[in-house]
Amino acid sequence: MRTCLGAASALTSASQLPPGWLGGATLLHCEGYVLYKPCLAHEVLGAAKAAGARTSLDLASFELVRGCKAALLGLLRAGLVDVVFANEEEALALLEEAAGEADGADAAAAAADAGARVGGRGAGPGRRHGRTLQ
Repeated sequence: MRTCLGAASALTSASQLPPGWLGGATLLHCEGYVLYKPCLAHEVLGAAKAAGARTSLDLASFELVRGCKAALLGLLRAGLVDVVFANEEEALALLEEAAGEADGADAAAAAADAGARVGGRGAGPGRRHGRTLQ
């Protein structure tokens, strides 16, 4: 399945949004596809955090996690995402990508702080379903 971004494909900067677009919002939720536009993601999530709103991000697909690794880990390290929504494949991809970084412990900690968790027992870098990854 491939997603059509439609009108969102023309949005490249938060400056294109109408004045007052946050309007006192207490939560900003972004689809993972915003990661294809990392500057936009940083701008809108940063604006929301600066306004005191909580933020959430839906990872959308494991392919997106792998393809947009730098943008995703950058947002997590910057503390711009409070809650991450992910299915098992997406969460595992995030934790595996974070573990593969030179500072993987920091990235994995940021992912865990943002709520990345797999199953009832959870998963961490190098773990899958409670087993160590080879």
